[in-house]
Amino acid sequence: MKSDKAVQPLINALKDEDWSVPESAAESLREICTVKSKKQLEDLLESDHEFSANTAFEILYEIEKEEKSRVVLFKDEKIFKT
Repeated sequence: MKSDKAVQPLINALKDEDWSVPESAAESLREICTVKSKKQLEDLLESDHEFSANTAFEILYEIEKEEKSRVVLFKDEKIFKT
């Protein structure tokens, strides 16, 4: 998938010294990251670069929240089918 290949360059851009580059990269990552990106983001949590680690945490939190809401949704669907 195209977005999976775009994740690593954006992760690298989080450490750019020009303040606008990391902000733009973080926003793009928030838009394109999916469950498939979790491993790359989890690795980023170990980073000494605070902005990168915080961004990864925020995105992983949103992915997890979305996954949990889908589980609840599918459980509700099963109830209606029986």
